[in-house]
Amino acid sequence: MEAMRRVGAAAVARLTMHGREHVVLVRPANTGLVVHTLYYHDEVRANEEFKGQTVRVDPKELELAVMLVEALMGRFQPDAFQDTYRAELERLLQAKVQGEKVAEVAVEERAAPVMDILEALKASLSQVKKPPVSAVTATVETSAKEESVSRARRVSKSRTSRG
Repeated sequence: MEAMRRVGAAAVARLTMHGREHVVLVRPANTGLVVHTLYYHDEVRANEEFKGQTVRVDPKELELAVMLVEALMGRFQPDAFQDTYRAELERLLQAKVQGEKVAEVAVEERAAPVMDILEALKASLSQVKKPPVSAVTATVETSAKEESVSRARRVSKSRTSRG
């Protein structure tokens, strides 16, 4: 590990995980080695493959989307995410160990409802619990030019007040 760190090297290896083989990058970190899964050559797509028609975004929709993103921003809390697959698997295994019969659950596939993006953004914003950031309080009806001028003023004031 120290030799890899000194020469700035990393290793490419094969790792079997989740029942299949993966290509991984192994690199030195502070207290050990870190492994990153990589894509196979045929899984990597060139940007040209994703070129599509340019879509014009409605300014009101964009402003609502920005407001929603800013209102939902916060520090990452890893404890908020649980491995539900593992918890359910452990529950099923425990049931089997205790002799209970475990039934298979049929998964019903349903098509997602088609929604109006503007209405969905408004609904999401109304459900956000924390108050929006001061930069977000501008109304959607404010023109893009007026909004950019007012943001520049707010940034200028906040930078000068920090001293």
